[in-house]
Amino acid sequence: MTAAMNASASLSIADGWIPEFVRHGENGFLIPHADLNRHESEKDDFEADSLLTVLENEIVPLYYDQPEKFLDVVKTGMREVEPEFESNRMATEYYDLMYKA
Repeated sequence: MTAAMNASASLSIADGWIPEFVRHGENGFLIPHADLNRHESEKDDFEADSLLTVLENEIVPLYYDQPEKFLDVVKTGMREVEPEFESNRMATEYYDLMYKA
């Protein structure tokens, strides 16, 4: 979250806060998950290959060939992450869910 607030494009597997926020190619980038039925080493290989594929085929070309569009992704992430994940909202939600209920 902090990275997005500081002009870094997110690139991650969809876990934690990422599924709530990232829209691939709009405000960050997603690495596809491996099939859960695969052996652990196969999952690791698949996800490592997926990471390199997204970098090589999407992020790097966007950064070098369409820098304005890459900057739009970064700015969209910055603009959208702060209101959703700032500490006051999280503390209020925690209080409401834990103590008011």
